[in-house]
Amino acid sequence: MAQPANNRSIFLGSTGNLFPQQVAADIYLQSAFAQAVPMWRVATVCLSWGMSVVTTQRSLDQGNTWGFIFVPWRPRIHVHDQGIRPVQVFIPHPIAGALAHQGLPPMGLYNINGQLIIGWHSPWHHQVEVTSLLPLPPHELHYHTHERRRGHEHLVAPAIMNGPGAKHHIFRRLHYSSQVQNFRRGIDIIQY
Repeated sequence: MAQPANNRSIFLGSTGNLFPQQVAADIYLQSAFAQAVPMWRVATVCLSWGMSVVTTQRSLDQGNTWGFIFVPWRPRIHVHDQGIRPVQVFIPHPIAGALAHQGLPPMGLYNINGQLIIGWHSPWHHQVEVTSLLPLPPHELHYHTHERRRGHEHLVAPAIMNGPGAKHHIFRRLHYSSQVQNFRRGIDIIQY
């Protein structure tokens, strides 16, 4: 049974994409086992060393086939770049203050291995927060353990793990950040 939201967090491991054109896509906007159609998940694509792009993928066949889908006027996620170290700064001019605090990283359109991908830039050493914008609540994010990556497949994320060792965590906010290496953390845990 789901627990009420709180400020606890859980370490989800490394971002899983270090090599150019590699995809990490183990965060879903609903449970991967919910039989929902369409299914949505958060995908990060490594553009080059030091820069990734955060976007979404959609499946119309319960997770068998995934395509990069990003519609700017109907986004499924909100991405907020909090910078290298979020700092509260007072800027007296209202326009300058609004620009300084907007926090939305620039977007880009990329041709990666023959596919057009639109998404938000996510520099590796920034703290970037992702939340769900699905039209209906509960606006949760779901982490599902995936199989180990074999080699450096491009634009393909490994399959969801079933059986021993498989994990499913539910939370409200996803943080990409860095310590020694880039990592992710789920915030406001609902179920652990």
